[in-house]
Amino acid sequence: MSKKTIKQDTRPTATEAQFTHTLGQNPKHPPVENLLHELQSHQLELEMQNEQLRQSQIKLCESHKRYVDFYDFSPVGYLTLNHQG
Repeated sequence: MSKKTIKQDTRPTATEAQFTHTLGQNPKHPPVENLLHELQSHQLELEMQNEQLRQSQIKLCESHKRYVDFYDFSPVGYLTLNHQG
């Protein structure tokens, strides 16, 4: 009876190849530091946009509360018209 040796495949898997490609080891793509800097820049922009949206939301809520109090809790009825009627 002969023993068969199993040879391991040393070729990279598709996931490993993609990871190596992503890390910037491929000369067609920027190195990891550039990708990290770009991601940090996008993160900063998104944080600034998020802060602006929060401020707008706060102003909108304050305006909504003011008009709810004005219309819903008034002792008389109000009618609001614009230029078109």
